[in-house]
Amino acid sequence: TTKCEIPTDAWVTLSVTLQENVLEIFINGRSIVRHADDTRALLSGTVGLRQFQKEAKYRKLWIKLETKPGN
Repeated sequence: TTKCEIPTDAWVTLSVTLQENVLEIFINGRSIVRHADDTRALLSGTVGLRQFQKEAKYRKLWIKLETKPGN
């Protein structure tokens, strides 16, 4: 759980990076949390979004996969 002020009257940019087991979340380009998941990391699979205690809408969702050199 991380506290983060997010405007409710404007679109915001949500970005997430995953490197190995380290997840970092950005709101409008500002890092709000960085977490190393050492015990329950899901290293492959799908993406999911959900809102919590507020209505939310999503648009322009895209996923960029990067591979390591040599893979």
